[in-house]
Amino acid sequence: MNFGRDQFGMVTLTNGNALVFGGCAGGCSGPNILGQYISTVGSSAEIYDFQTNTWTQVASMNSIRGNSPSGVVLSDGRVLVSAGSNGFSTVFSTCEVYDPAADVWTTTGSMPGLVKNDWPMILLPDSRVLSIEPQPGSNSIGTNSTGTLSTMTFDPSTGQWVSTGTLLSRQDYGRFSGLQDGLVLLSGGSNGTSVVNTAQIYDPTQDLWSTTSSMASPRSGHTATLLSDGRVLVAGGNDGTSSLSSAEIFTPGLITPTPVTTPSPAATPTPTPSPVTTPTPTLQPLPSGLPTLLPKPSGFPTLPPGTPIPTQPPLPGGAGVIFGFINDENDNALQGVTVTLDGADSSESVTADEEGYFEFGNLSAGDYTLTCEKDGYETYTQSISLGNDEIQEIETIVLEEVVKAKISGYVVDIKGDPIENVRIKAKGVKTGYKKTAASDADGFFEFDELDGDTYIIVAKKKGYKRATQTVKLDDGEETEIEVEMKKTSKRIIKAAAL
Repeated sequence: MNFGRDQFGMVTLTNGNALVFGGCAGGCSGPNILGQYISTVGSSAEIYDFQTNTWTQVASMNSIRGNSPSGVVLSDGRVLVSAGSNGFSTVFSTCEVYDPAADVWTTTGSMPGLVKNDWPMILLPDSRVLSIEPQPGSNSIGTNSTGTLSTMTFDPSTGQWVSTGTLLSRQDYGRFSGLQDGLVLLSGGSNGTSVVNTAQIYDPTQDLWSTTSSMASPRSGHTATLLSDGRVLVAGGNDGTSSLSSAEIFTPGLITPTPVTTPSPAATPTPTPSPVTTPTPTLQPLPSGLPTLLPKPSGFPTLPPGTPIPTQPPLPGGAGVIFGFINDENDNALQGVTVTLDGADSSESVTADEEGYFEFGNLSAGDYTLTCEKDGYETYTQSISLGNDEIQEIETIVLEEVVKAKISGYVVDIKGDPIENVRIKAKGVKTGYKKTAASDADGFFEFDELDGDTYIIVAKKKGYKRATQTVKLDDGEETEIEVEMKKTSKRIIKAAAL
C-alpha cells in the first residue's frame, strides 16, 4: 500500500478490485499518532488492482476515519462508508459514499448515534443497507459504541437512515450474513454486558426479526461466511475471556438444493426421456408471535452508477478540531489545567490529562478564545481562528508558575542582638491580608505567599515597646527588613519621709 496503516476498512468492488480506506498509523488512540494519522492515513483511500498487482491512491474521504470504519458496496457499485473516529476523542456518526467511476466522495445522511470499530452493515436484495441502530449521544474514544434493540436501513434513493424492525435481544458488534433466500442472519456480538451466542433472522420483506437456534459458543469479533451450499461458516472470535479457535456451521431452514445431473440412458432408438426437475421448495414460515411493526418505506430503486447521493442538512457544529499540550517552565507535562474555549455562541471546558493533552472537537469555523487556568500558575489566553473542518494543533503552551511576594526579617534590640518569641502581625492595606508569626531564637520571621500590596508590620513583646514598619511590595517581590525594639523604662519611686 502507499501508506502503512492498521484498523482500516476494506471492501471488494464490483470489478474485483479492493478499496482500502481510513485507519491509523501507529494505533488509533492517544496523541502518539497525530502526525501521520491526521495528515495522510486517516482520510486517505487507495485501490488494489488484482490484474496489475498495483496500489493506486484515490480521492480522500471528507472525514478522518480511524478505529476500523465500516463499508458496504451498494447495488450500483458505489461504496457506503460509516463509523470511525479522528484518533482523539471524537467518534463519528457521519456517512459518505464513494463513486469509483468518478473518484468522488459525497457526504450523505448520518446515523442517529456515534459508531466505530467495524460497526455491522449489509446490503439487502432491495438495495437498502441494514445496520444496528447505535445509542444516540456522546461516545469517547476509549469505549466501544453502544447499540440498541432497534435496527435501521439506509435508502440510497433518499440518502437517509430510517428505523426498521426491532431485535428480540441486543447483539452489538454481531455479524451479518446474507442467506440465499434473501433473509439475513445476525450471529453473536454483545448484549452490553457479556458476549452472547444468540442468533436472529431478519426478513427484509416484512421488516421482522425472529429467533433461530443459538451458536454452541458465545462469540464476538468472529467471521460469518456464506458457503456455496447455503450454510454459514462461523469461525473464531472471542467469548469475552479468550480468543476462540473453534468453528461451527449454521444450517438455515431452507437450503437451495445443489443441482443434480441425471445420466442419459445408453444409446437406443427410443426417444430421449424428459429431463428430471427438482421441485422448488417452499420457504419455511417465520415463527409466530412476533410484534407488529410499521411496514418498511415503499420503493427502493436501484440507482444508476454516478447518480449523486442526496446530502443531509448541515448538523449543529462542525468537524473542526483544536488540540494541544500544556507544560510547565521545566518542560514537564502539566496535568489538571482547566482549558476553556469560548466562541461566538458557545463555551466549553476540558481538563488536561496526565500528558498535558487537551482537545475540542465538532467545532464550527470561526474565532475562539482559549484560556488555561491552574492554581499557582499565571492564567494563559490565546486567540484562535479556525477554518471550516480544520484540524489545528496549538503550539505547546507553557504556564508560568506564580511567584508570590514575601517579607522576611529579624527582630533585634538596640545592641543588634536577636529577640526571640516576638509576636509579629502583618496586615495588607488593600487585600485585607492578616497573619501572625513569631520570631525564632535568631530573631527571624517570615510571611510568604503574599500578593502585591502595602503591609503594616507590628511587633510586640512584653518588656519592649511596640515597633511598627510599613512595607510596600509589588507582585512577586521579596524583601527583608530589620525590626528594632527598645525595652520599656522602669521608674522607681521612693516613699516620702514622714
